[in-house]
Amino acid sequence: MGKTMTKHSKEKDDMASDKAAKQARQAGVLMDEGLDLIEHQEYPKACEKFREARGIYEGIGLEDKCAHCDVQMGIAMTAINRYEAALELFTKARGVFEANMDAQAVADCDLDMAVVHKEMGKYEKALELYLSARSAYEAAGNPIKAATSDMNTAVAYRHIGQYQPAELLLISAKDLFEQSGLDTQVARCDQNLANIYILMGELEKAKDLLEGAMAVFKANDQPLSEADCATNLANLYNMLDDPKSAIRTVSLARKVYESSNVPVSLAKSSICMARSYRCMDQVEKANELLGLAKEIYEAKGLEEFARTCEEEMSKK
Repeated sequence: MGKTMTKHSKEKDDMASDKAAKQARQAGVLMDEGLDLIEHQEYPKACEKFREARGIYEGIGLEDKCAHCDVQMGIAMTAINRYEAALELFTKARGVFEANMDAQAVADCDLDMAVVHKEMGKYEKALELYLSARSAYEAAGNPIKAATSDMNTAVAYRHIGQYQPAELLLISAKDLFEQSGLDTQVARCDQNLANIYILMGELEKAKDLLEGAMAVFKANDQPLSEADCATNLANLYNMLDDPKSAIRTVSLARKVYESSNVPVSLAKSSICMARSYRCMDQVEKANELLGLAKEIYEAKGLEEFARTCEEEMSKK
């Protein structure tokens, strides 16, 4: 009798284990769907997927997986300017990773929170978190992630007007990426260096870096990164009073954003092109593009950006 009960108990445990495994797979599919939605800038829909996945993981007691869902929801919330909600999610996830002694996951959360604070204009706090993440990556023997943190730290320095330390960090990170054969990371450093040189008034130097970065992204078949770089370069052409080159360059970016279904980036490129047309006194075309950008921002709940478009449209 005892053996029979043990057998039945084992069968019951196996069934429960199979059910949990099936649910975990289902949650994994939802996570993948959410990540795909983030790639296409469908942030609210992505949050729904991550929230659903989290509920499944919570039901089968996978706390670590719940924390990873919180991180992805936080990233999506950051993208739609829900900064307080994002910080709450990252903080919750960080607590789980800390309890599990997962130092790199804690550092990743610090990096994510730094991005939020940067977007909120709290650059000192962002710097503190970037440096904390960098120390953790260095201690874990992960120089590539440490260099990536340096790249982000440089952006924060740029925002508070400290161009020299930002430039030095980017050059240091770029050297490491070059030694490691990470061409696209080198290109991202160049893109960030270009933004600094623009602010320093070294426009031709910035142009050379952006053109080089674009070529690298193209060679490595990274169309979205190439398009982002093209939009950046087109904005620079506008600053150089070369609206025709700006339109030609940003048109390439817009085609990529349209085919890849990334509407927020399409809106940004539309604003860039609108400014080019305005430089050429083609106000009607400019306002048409600004109107498109405004519609996209409104549909995504980005009211502040929509208002900026409206303000540009009202200019004579």
